[in-house]
This record gives sequence, structure tokens and C-alpha cells, in this order.
Amino acid sequence: MAKKFESARVRVRVPKKSWKSKDEVEAWAREQLAGGPPKLQAVLPNDHPESGKPGKWKHIKDGSLANKYVLLVSDPPGLIVTDSETRERIFVASASRSGLVLGKTRAEEFIASIDMERELRTFVAEENGLFNKSRQREKGIHPNWTLEWYHHGRRVKEFVQNHQEISTERVWQELAKWGKGRDGYSRQTHQDSTYFYEWLGTVDDDHLVFSLSTTRIQHILWADRTKNGRDLLLEAILSGPLRDISDDEFAWIVDKRTKNWPLDEDMRKKLVVLGEKVKKGITLSEADTSLLSQILCLVRQSSGMAEDVSGED
Repeated sequence: MAKKFESARVRVRVPKKSWKSKDEVEAWAREQLAGGPPKLQAVLPNDHPESGKPGKWKHIKDGSLANKYVLLVSDPPGLIVTDSETRERIFVASASRSGLVLGKTRAEEFIASIDMERELRTFVAEENGLFNKSRQREKGIHPNWTLEWYHHGRRVKEFVQNHQEISTERVWQELAKWGKGRDGYSRQTHQDSTYFYEWLGTVDDDHLVFSLSTTRIQHILWADRTKNGRDLLLEAILSGPLRDISDDEFAWIVDKRTKNWPLDEDMRKKLVVLGEKVKKGITLSEADTSLLSQILCLVRQSSGMAEDVSGED
């Protein structure tokens, strides 16, 4: 059975169509590379405001590169193998990216590097199959995605602990790379899920933290880098002065978002001061609690969401 081998570098014309998302663009690019993780090499045309600058996936999505030829390159490098009879195309990645060179490195080192690379890619393929956007959207499959997010971080951490020659950073990069065009998550999501697990350690699946959204968890992680600070914020959310608030409100309180803030800057600063007290474990005074309630009430009124925000039973 004859096979044709060619480098996973494809010059292709971008179709003119209405793309739904960046994910759809990346899926199209991955298909051109027979399943290889795609990297775009393109230059914006003369009629574009940023003419001459490198093209990005967003420029395909918005039509800036429609009917233009671009170069799609696999990352990591590899080959496209085509069966001459069935015309089936398969991407085969390079064996190793360790930097070791056959002939200049001891054979056992070279073989070990290939084995390590194979284990990493097997893990990444399995993990991207378990943890991706399409599975998150499947109703009833994963009723608690925050819990799935936590277990994803646990598996990443355990893999690195069992493969100390591979850094956590490398795993995050490979997960994001091989997830392109397959509803995979960004490096930031893989990173935050790992930090989530590192913060909590081993806890039961019925822990109250899993009642929170992944967005709320990310804001906790970004608001304080210490375990103690994160624990204090979690306590304030679950049973303290920050219970019954929205993800947006929490982000404003811990000064991790200013977008769409509905009141004046003075009010925002007062809210952030209260958030700082909570992060430090300082019990809010009666006046503080009253001010927090007042500000949140004004926020909700301005958004058409007026309700009792005191947090008291």
C-alpha cells in the first residue's frame, strides 16, 4: 500500500464565508493539516489598515484574509501521510522535541527522550478529550464543570510529579497547542485549573467550593496569591459578607475588573477598600457592612436588579 509523505506545511486559499468563531477557523486550519495543530503564517493585504503586519486567526474570522493565500504550518513540525488508495490523510508529529540529536547523544538518552515525548503527547491527547469546550456544553454529562476543572488540574499536577523532566509550563503549552481546532481551552484555563488544585489540595467532591463558577474561582486565584488569602475570600463567599453576590460584583470588590462598573470611581474605590479588608481577614464593622450593602444596592438598581443585598438571613 503506497503512501505519500509531505511536510505539514500547506499553502491554501482562505475561503470567503461567515465564520462563527475562532474555534471554527482553527478547526478548518487543522483539517488542512490532516489533524496537525495549526500555526498561521500570513501577511495582511494592502487594503487592510494594518497592511504588512502578520495575520492572525481573528483576521480570517473577520474576513480580512478572505480569498488570500496563507501558509498553515503544524506546531509541532510533522508530516502529512496520504494513503494512495483511500486518499486518507493523517498527521504524524516529529518523534521528539527534546533537542537531543541522534549521533551526538547517547542512544539511551535519545530513546528516553522519545519515550518521554510519547508519554506527554498521550497524556495531552487523553486530557484534551476529557476536558474541552464541547464536553462542557454537553448537558447532563458534566453537571458540575467546576469540579471537572479541579480534577483536570489534579491530573496535570500528578503527571508532572510523575515526569519531573517535564515542566508544568510545557504541559500547559502542549495542551493549548494540541487543543487548537478541537474545542480545546487556552493556556490560561489549564494554568488556572492547576493553580486551583494546588490551592485546595485533595478535597472531597462535595466540597462547597464546587458550588461556585469557574469564573469566581479564577477571580479568587487572581485576587490573592497566597493560600491564606484565598481561604479567607472563600470563607467570605460561602458564609461571610460576600455571600449571595454575583461573579461581576465579586470581581469589582477584589479589584479584578473595572469593565461595566455602573457607578462613579469614588464608589468603586470604597468598594475595593472593603474588599481589601475581607482579603486580610479583618472583620467588617457595622458601618462597613452597611456601606457594602448600600453600594451593592446602588449597583443592582443601576442594572435593574434591585433587591436586598445585605447578606443577612
